[in-house]
Amino acid sequence: LHGNRAAVLSAVREDGAALELASEELRNDKEVVLAAVKQDGFALEFASEALRCDRDFVLEAVALDGFALHFSGKELRSDKEITIAAVKQNGSALAFARKDFKADRDVAMAAVKQRGTALEFLCEDLRADRSVVMTACQCEGAALQFAADELRGDADIVLAAVEQDGSAMQFIEGSGATVSDCSTAVDSSEEVQVIRTVRCPNADGIRSCRC
Repeated sequence: LHGNRAAVLSAVREDGAALELASEELRNDKEVVLAAVKQDGFALEFASEALRCDRDFVLEAVALDGFALHFSGKELRSDKEITIAAVKQNGSALAFARKDFKADRDVAMAAVKQRGTALEFLCEDLRADRSVVMTACQCEGAALQFAADELRGDADIVLAAVEQDGSAMQFIEGSGATVSDCSTAVDSSEEVQVIRTVRCPNADGIRSCRC
């Protein structure tokens, strides 16, 4: 049955990793491999070397599941277009990108727009980039935990994060430089309302301020 195309197609549609058991011929069959990758991006590992090094095919594969990037041909992992296609499908695929792409702003923005917590995989400079971090937190509040310390105390970024996910409060930088405290209340529509408490320059302590 390992060489039975219909049987293998059915198998990989249920479990992409079943491609490992397919015949050599079927592991070089584009339709079969794409069906496997659609179910499990990591199934590209079991595709033929020819397909893993075929640029057009890999572009199709990563568009189905960004994690397929991990097993694309070595030269193709140096292809920025392929990397961006992968992270647009799944921002977390950035984990498998080349180091230089983790320091590339275009790649970074594509990734955090899809999955905010992809911020974790970016270089230090980009985790301190206010625009990148804001985009990440607007997408996924939990991304705040991966921002540079100074940005985890930035009022606007913190508010963006907790508006998206109230539990992001736990990741606020405790220095109190910009944000001293932030609390949330949920109304009957379950929409998070954010109340900001800042250090007022006209007061000795911490209080709500309308200055």
